[in-house]
Amino acid sequence: MDGNHSHSDEQSNDVARRDGRWRDSHGEAEATARGHTVLAKLTTHLVDTYSKCGLPRHEQPKTARRLLTKNSQVVANNGWDNCDNNIVLRVRDLLDVHTRSGVAKTFVVLDLLGQGTFGQVFRCQDVATKAVVAIKIIRNHPSYYKQALVEVQVSQLVQSASNVVIHCDLKPENILLTGQDKLHSMAHPSQVVPSIKLVDFGSACYENETVFSYIQSRFYRSPEVLLGLPYCGAIDMWSLGCVR
Repeated sequence: MDGNHSHSDEQSNDVARRDGRWRDSHGEAEATARGHTVLAKLTTHLVDTYSKCGLPRHEQPKTARRLLTKNSQVVANNGWDNCDNNIVLRVRDLLDVHTRSGVAKTFVVLDLLGQGTFGQVFRCQDVATKAVVAIKIIRNHPSYYKQALVEVQVSQLVQSASNVVIHCDLKPENILLTGQDKLHSMAHPSQVVPSIKLVDFGSACYENETVFSYIQSRFYRSPEVLLGLPYCGAIDMWSLGCVR
């Protein structure tokens, strides 16, 4: 009787040990599954999340890429800007841009077109449409930012006849010829000539708000500006004459 009871206890203990091991392994499996679920939620579409932050980002290159910004030592703006408050970019860097309408676009940087007092102009390509565009990035400083807002406003109103805008910096670099919207020569109707586009309204102002005195590039500067006299839209005609 006692022998049977002892044998029954051993069987019960063995079953209990197996049950305990099953519960331990089952609990570990559940914990692992929960961990995988959390990991998946935290990392799925992570690149898309980063891209929505709207900051320029550097790709991780396999080989060194050409620097486009002349002063390439970053000292400000969390490692993005140099001592001149210009963003430091390389070939094939990506720019995430949010338009005024709220549309997010990504551009790949191809080359540097030029730089001046207000910032840098880069030749870029829209990743989605493959269209090649010029993007002007203003120096990261309040005064240049305010002037950039004026440039945007002037650019929107430049074709309005009711607003007399002075460009203030007409020179060959700011006069572009485009193959789009071709015109026909009046002297030779069969001859097609390119249309003219004016760019860089960073120094522009309204004719009734001539607040700047140091304007126009040296070789295209009008007598009024040189002598510090009041000026109007005629200074653009002087510059245009110098271009011809």
